[in-house]
Amino acid sequence: MKERMISQDIGKGIGILIVVLTHTVQANRALGSVVAILFGYIMPYYMFMSGYNYHENGLSPWENIKKRNGKIFKSMIISSLIIATIMGAYFLIRNEATLYELIRSYFVFLISKWGAKLIGIQLPQIHYQRLLGPYWFLQFLMVSNIFFYFFVDKATKSTKSLLSYTILLSGISVILIEYGFVLPWGIQHAPAIASLMILGTWFKKCNLLSFENSNPKLVFINCIICLLSIGLIQLNYNGAGYVGAGALGEVCGGAEIYLFIAIGIMGSYFLVNFSERIKNVPVLSNVLIWFGRHTLLVLLTHVSIVHILKDIFGLPQFNAADQLFVEKMDLRTVPIYFLTLIIVYLLIKLLEKIFYKKKGTN
Repeated sequence: MKERMISQDIGKGIGILIVVLTHTVQANRALGSVVAILFGYIMPYYMFMSGYNYHENGLSPWENIKKRNGKIFKSMIISSLIIATIMGAYFLIRNEATLYELIRSYFVFLISKWGAKLIGIQLPQIHYQRLLGPYWFLQFLMVSNIFFYFFVDKATKSTKSLLSYTILLSGISVILIEYGFVLPWGIQHAPAIASLMILGTWFKKCNLLSFENSNPKLVFINCIICLLSIGLIQLNYNGAGYVGAGALGEVCGGAEIYLFIAIGIMGSYFLVNFSERIKNVPVLSNVLIWFGRHTLLVLLTHVSIVHILKDIFGLPQFNAADQLFVEKMDLRTVPIYFLTLIIVYLLIKLLEKIFYKKKGTN
């Protein structure tokens, strides 16, 4: 069990380093395509592994939802308010926004871009609205958890149950997307995400991600096939299944749901196996494990740091989707990436020191 957790932490570490990369480095189309092909499954991987780590704890679905989503919601609100306050003051001092624009932007963040579109609010272009962009993942996860906890135990009783419930849940998302439903917090995507999470639970139950007794050559061949398959999907559908910024179903409609599920499974197969192979590499494995165990804090803090650093060094600000596919790569953004990781590391260490110090005095 311990070994499996190490592999997952390494995979999560690789994933969050790629997420920071896509939000920082301004890369040309060639390099952006390589990143999309090799690591375009990162967000589905997190969703798959969320289900993989589920275990029956004797709690009811509502108790699990309350326990799990309570922690996520608390983290989202506290951290977003801190970022909104600090960055809001930063933009006010620089005369880049008015107080009304900042408040309105935070409101749009709370109801999500889908909720704003549903009630006809035009998305504000205030900078810190983009800084809170990564929070879409937490919103998706909370809604998906509701479907997941209600169906996971029933769905994993047998192969027939698994097939029935995954078809049901993924099919609901396909129908909602095909008929153009746009709902707050990406509710239209939640059933499909829950189906991928349930598949993750099934993989854990059947020990399908353990390669201890597998043929190494066969595993290697399967990993290559997984990457080639993901790459072909990415190239043909311009990132279908990537789920970047919540873009699920926006490339090729409802059919993308099944590409998303396939990419989630194949990407997880590759990344967990790859992580197994590098877990004994000195320094590298320790760095990846640390970042993997602090994924949430890195996700919630890094974009603001990137934004301020780019202002300090006079670099242009881009949305994440625009940074990977520019005509010419801006090499000045590369050191910003590493500097961001260093600052994030120091910030988290400081927060941990304060937290544990307070905890020890109680």
